[in-house]
Amino acid sequence: MQIFQEASPISRAELEDIGWRFRRLLGFTAERWLPVPHIIEHMLPQLFGDTFVFRVGEHSEMGTNHGFADPDSGELVLREDVYDRLIDDCGRDRMTAIHETAHLILHRSKRLYRRMREGPPPPFRDPEWQAKCLAGIIMMPIPLLDECVTIREIVDDFGVSEGAATTRLRQLGRILPH
Repeated sequence: MQIFQEASPISRAELEDIGWRFRRLLGFTAERWLPVPHIIEHMLPQLFGDTFVFRVGEHSEMGTNHGFADPDSGELVLREDVYDRLIDDCGRDRMTAIHETAHLILHRSKRLYRRMREGPPPPFRDPEWQAKCLAGIIMMPIPLLDECVTIREIVDDFGVSEGAATTRLRQLGRILPH
């Protein structure tokens, strides 16, 4: 048996609601393209107050980790090359930044615990699945996706990778041409 980190269960419908409320709180209900660097550097400090710290970590410090969030301390760290690509509007790195933000939104210590299991937890209890799902929801909310007719339109208008757009559409049971 292995020890796995688990989160309190949360459904995709609940995550959809959380993602839309987060966008509404930031004032981005009609915008397809989120200004992710501005959100990370200026809006999250206002939202979380003194409990939020953002920093750029050196590659030597972070190794293969692209980002890290500690919900209890409020720290969000992006590896320097990821941050540079975020500033250059790279879809994958925009999603990484929002994924780490999702951990801050969802995973205070009271929602996380370690448990002995035969295998990994089911998705609705997996903190990584929850953060990945919420990041997709924040970046590509249903009301704005409904207007799109191709994956390329989603990639260009929402600033996400083709893989992220395809995953989000698959979660919603939708198929669009490239």
